[in-house]
Amino acid sequence: MNRKKSHNRRKSPYGWIAAVCILGGAAVFGGLYLEKSTIIQEVGFSGNYYTEPEELLASFESPVGMIADSIAFQQILEEIKTPPYVKDVSVTMNRRGILDFRITEHQPLAMITNNVKRYYLAEGGYLLPILPNKIVDVPILYAWEPVNDGRLSGEAWNIMEEFLVAAKKNRFAWLTLSEISWNQLEGVTALSTENGIKLIFGKEGFAGKLDKWELFYSQVAARKGTDQFHTVDLRFEDQIVTRNS
Repeated sequence: MNRKKSHNRRKSPYGWIAAVCILGGAAVFGGLYLEKSTIIQEVGFSGNYYTEPEELLASFESPVGMIADSIAFQQILEEIKTPPYVKDVSVTMNRRGILDFRITEHQPLAMITNNVKRYYLAEGGYLLPILPNKIVDVPILYAWEPVNDGRLSGEAWNIMEEFLVAAKKNRFAWLTLSEISWNQLEGVTALSTENGIKLIFGKEGFAGKLDKWELFYSQVAARKGTDQFHTVDLRFEDQIVTRNS
């Protein structure tokens, strides 16, 4: 009697792998095709506070009605950066063809005056217009060389910028500093919001000196009264030198 031989065929795993690769490739291609062939239906903005949508829309030619693949996105992104408060911008698009331009704006660090004109100052030395309906509580920067429209630069500004960035990160300092100035001998100086104590910060190590100012205020000035002090010199590593009123 001849026995029928039964052969159990094992399916090769390579067939499944190939199928997965084909499906995956189709999905990727489909996504690219969808993106490239999508018609732009609408444009929106997010992240903007100082810059009005109308100003952003006016900075570039609307791509609404165009096929995504035909749009020079890099050029549009550069054009959207032209309003003064716009620092950076990126774009995303959903399946319905809606573009979202995500705006990163410059943030005011101080206010500076140029005779008649006043500006906000942002990190990088950028001069920003003051918008009447969006006033920011920032220190006033005095005793600075006359400025023109554009940016501040130079060694002195780099030091001042470092101080302003450090001060904004220190909540106590940001609330207690009003007028800030620069001179070559003392470096960065400021007046306190309470009783106008002159604070001398020097030219470096500002984070630590701002912490020292907070410590001095809480442990000495608040107890004795801020009206007892004319000057607080924070430039020295292991001591605070004061001059009484």
